[in-house]
Amino acid sequence: MKFPFLALENFPQLYDAVSGYNKTSLYSVSEGAKIHIAASVPGKKLFVASDLLLAKKYAFELKAYGVDAIVFPTREDVLLYRKSYSSATDMARAAAFSKIARGDFDVICCSAENILEKITSLDVISDYTICAEEGKTFNLVLLSEKLSEMGYTRVEQVYEAGDFSVRGDIVDVYAAGEENPVRISFFDNEIESVHIFNVADGSKIKSVKRFYIPPVSDVICTSGALKDILEVNKTETGKVKEILSELIGGLKSGALSGKYSYLLPYFETTSLTELDLTVIIDEPKVVAEKLSLVEKEFLNRFKTLQMSTMVTFRHKKAKDGADDAIKKLGERKQISVSSLTMSNPMFSPDKVLKLSSKACTKYCYDFNALLRDIRDYQREDFKIVIMSRDDTRGRTIQSSLLEEGISPIYDAEPVKGKTTILPCDVTQGFLYLSDKLLLVGSDEILGKGRAVGAAKKVKGFEPPKEGDYVVHSLHGVGICEGTAVFDAGEYKKEYLSIRYEGGDHLYVAIDQMDCVTKFIGETNPPLNKLGGKDFRREKEKVKKSVKKLAINLLALYAVREKIKGHKYAPDGENQRRFEDAFEYEETDDQLRAIAEIKKEMESGKVIDRLICGDVGFGKTEVALRIMFKTAMEGKQACLIAPTTILCKQHYDTLSKRLEGFNVNAKLLTRFQTASERAEILKGLKSGEISIVVASHRILSKEVQFCDLGLLVLDEEQRFGVEHKETLKERNPSVNTLTLSATPIPRTLNMSLSGVRDISLLETPPQGRLPVETSVIEYSDALIKDAVEREHSRGGQVFILYNKVETIADFTAKVASIVGGDIKIRYAHGQMHPRELENAIEAFYEKQYDVLVATTIIENGIDLPDANTLIVIDSQNFGLSQLYQLRGRVGRRGALAKAYFTIPPAVSFSETAQKRFDALLENTEIGSGFKISLADLSIRGAGSILGAEQHGHIERVGYEMYIEILEEAIKELKTGETAKEENIEFKIAATTYIPSDYVSARDKIKMYKRISSLCGPKEKEALVAEFSESYGAVPIGLKNLMNIALIKNLVKGMGVKSVIVTKQGAGINFVGADVFKDERILKAVSENKDKVVLTTTIPPALIFDVKNLSPEDKLETIANFLVQCD
Repeated sequence: MKFPFLALENFPQLYDAVSGYNKTSLYSVSEGAKIHIAASVPGKKLFVASDLLLAKKYAFELKAYGVDAIVFPTREDVLLYRKSYSSATDMARAAAFSKIARGDFDVICCSAENILEKITSLDVISDYTICAEEGKTFNLVLLSEKLSEMGYTRVEQVYEAGDFSVRGDIVDVYAAGEENPVRISFFDNEIESVHIFNVADGSKIKSVKRFYIPPVSDVICTSGALKDILEVNKTETGKVKEILSELIGGLKSGALSGKYSYLLPYFETTSLTELDLTVIIDEPKVVAEKLSLVEKEFLNRFKTLQMSTMVTFRHKKAKDGADDAIKKLGERKQISVSSLTMSNPMFSPDKVLKLSSKACTKYCYDFNALLRDIRDYQREDFKIVIMSRDDTRGRTIQSSLLEEGISPIYDAEPVKGKTTILPCDVTQGFLYLSDKLLLVGSDEILGKGRAVGAAKKVKGFEPPKEGDYVVHSLHGVGICEGTAVFDAGEYKKEYLSIRYEGGDHLYVAIDQMDCVTKFIGETNPPLNKLGGKDFRREKEKVKKSVKKLAINLLALYAVREKIKGHKYAPDGENQRRFEDAFEYEETDDQLRAIAEIKKEMESGKVIDRLICGDVGFGKTEVALRIMFKTAMEGKQACLIAPTTILCKQHYDTLSKRLEGFNVNAKLLTRFQTASERAEILKGLKSGEISIVVASHRILSKEVQFCDLGLLVLDEEQRFGVEHKETLKERNPSVNTLTLSATPIPRTLNMSLSGVRDISLLETPPQGRLPVETSVIEYSDALIKDAVEREHSRGGQVFILYNKVETIADFTAKVASIVGGDIKIRYAHGQMHPRELENAIEAFYEKQYDVLVATTIIENGIDLPDANTLIVIDSQNFGLSQLYQLRGRVGRRGALAKAYFTIPPAVSFSETAQKRFDALLENTEIGSGFKISLADLSIRGAGSILGAEQHGHIERVGYEMYIEILEEAIKELKTGETAKEENIEFKIAATTYIPSDYVSARDKIKMYKRISSLCGPKEKEALVAEFSESYGAVPIGLKNLMNIALIKNLVKGMGVKSVIVTKQGAGINFVGADVFKDERILKAVSENKDKVVLTTTIPPALIFDVKNLSPEDKLETIANFLVQCD
């Protein structure tokens, strides 16, 4: 632990209770104190929390104390055989086990369920772990074989966890559980260096002396276990025999895979309870109850599945019983920590201590309270420690205290009777009265800090690869067929091969790659005819339509700019209190959007902004803060949602947040009585009501506002333009926020910059667990198991059945399969809208346990207790549909489960398999952009630009459409028509990348990156990146970089052609305007010995390069143009 003053021996009572006894129960322990105790108790520890979310939180907090804490991931279900599985969870477990096996940890944080689990023998895990250490000797061939045996896949370049590559004396491994891959460099058979590198650009992050590579799965079948399984399978029957026979083939190949978790009961296992660790149990009564519930649920499920011959008696031993686990833990040193004084069912303590600890006051709400407490505690000779998260905030707190006459110590050992500021991120503090210590956590002084885990923004578009549809700017849509190298005299050149209708091929020189973009659309497009006029006509049609769209958008923007809005005052104390009460950590995107909107409000601008983000990304919170700011100004805010249930959900959230504030908010839907409705309308007209949440009925003419300041539309695509404009016409200066759950691509947002204000929320929320996803054969036993399992933990089940004509029969079948106390209802799109809404409302109110429904259920609806999803015939759904369906469960902290079922004994297509693989590999929240970017982007573009433009995108592809849109907006803004430059390039130089330098898969990606080079610094960065990743940059690649740089630098200079021959080099211009370009004239005068500007017609720059190599000629031209830029 990195804080000596918090060492256990500095707290005599606590030290005696913990060190002097084998079984200790501590009571009256605040959460901050629990974390301190777990950090300060000596030796290696097992910290048992009630659930995984809490275990993750504790691990995060312990790391702030300098403690190496491992989160023990929960295993995916061993009672069910999955056709596909999520390797991410598997690898996280394998990485954790590997660290545990070698003792590389201080604390294991786990859930109660984890201590019942059987886990692979740590000796076996150790045998399947590689230590790559400087100076160590390895045979490269044997190393490669070992990595394959450990489950790693050999590729040409590593991209994701589980990959490894071998290039000469360099081995790259993207190890399981790691954020970045490792590069191991050899000299002969000796490891010369080991360093972590960035997978995106190949740059070195840091060097390390040694690096451990764990297996990709913790489910490891040794030769002995395989022999046992083969023997057992001879006597098995029914479904079990079928499953074992299917798995044995894969086992014989020797590759590791999480799909074999079904076989864990046949392997050599151990459990966390058998590890020699000090056990700390958080809230023992809760943990004991959880153990009993998990055991009961497991045994019930085992019984159900055994009756269907889907498991054997061995599977009953996949978990320990609760009593067995408690007995095994009893052999260890144990400490329990409880917030209240209550019985301890986990063990009989030798020592009981009521700790005089209290939770720290939330001073972020009341700075005066902090000043008061500091003065009081300093008088009583307390040590007061304030954790400031970082140095910047620490210095700000220091200045604030100095202004109040308090002189704090900064970043030093705390002293009695003094206040010390430490620039650290211990978020939760505590008060030890008997030990005279007040520790104020960073969250308690500053509000919520960083979220648990690093939020990552989603990635953008990828360049085309072989087999992708592409669009050439002149010839249209074709299929990329990779690259081909041709001899051009004494030089080699590489071309991109594109196949068109009728099998015709176009070979595009690699240095012309900027003419080619990947086709992004919802469907596979028809191929164009090479040399045909259809694509040109289509492109012209799109240009005309886009220009019309741009004119309308700019006109609307100009009108909006002229309207004077209300100038809002800066945030006050109430606004700060309202925002601090938000229980989650804001993402950077949320904070940016809120700041942008407030800035516009305070400037008097009339706002019309779209807030766009995936499910659960925090759009509602952005809207609530702006609604509250509006109310604080004495103006009214109206939030309109498309359904009554969404209205109710928003109103419930708003009401909870408004507790303690004098703001009158009401709900107005069809469920209000006539008298209630009349009263609300009266309050809106008089101004007595500040905020109203309503359905579209609020748009009727009878509704009058006293002073409407803000209109918020949720799920924008559900409202017609006329709906939105109705209120705006009556209130022209009203601010408008529209919320959309359909992701909008960043490129479209940038194109519309200054035309439509859009805030993108791209950072996933924190604290939500990923959905445990399975692809599995349908069976009645699965339905019974999944439904009863969810019901036993108080949750609800959503079954997706997309056949309206038989949904009633299927619902009856489900009712006959599951227990009689489980209430089931169905819903589909052919119902009367009110009946459909009533069904959803009843499910939301928990009148039903299971909802069988078609895809009609809206994604925006929050069903917080629906934590299990079962999709019937999932092979019939598209990738983005599957992703969005999965997003409907797991909105709260519980671990949600999604079962994508397929018919038994039916083989599905390779496309469907890839779809499932993509879904399973992207289980984290916010994966929507990554796994279905094209589909979602097109929908998003269509929702912003309208149906007609959506059709145009489908014809020319998203990326070309964006180029056309950008040109149209730029032309209208500047008044200058974009001139199409057809600059000719004749380059006598080698322009290809050798096949042994980079993989074919990466060549096109590399070429696409090179084509966008605009400056020497970018070029230097790419050279460094390529050198680090692949070795010395070959001449052909250097030439391509210089050509790309030249191409981008001559744009707009009036250039006709760039010529590089064996004899010389020159740049020819279209006309005499070059003599007016001061940049060129200045560069020529500074390089008189190297270049001449001729006065011929047309004029030309002639370079003196007769004795230079082709690559040096290109370098000379590029360097000259950089001077002109």
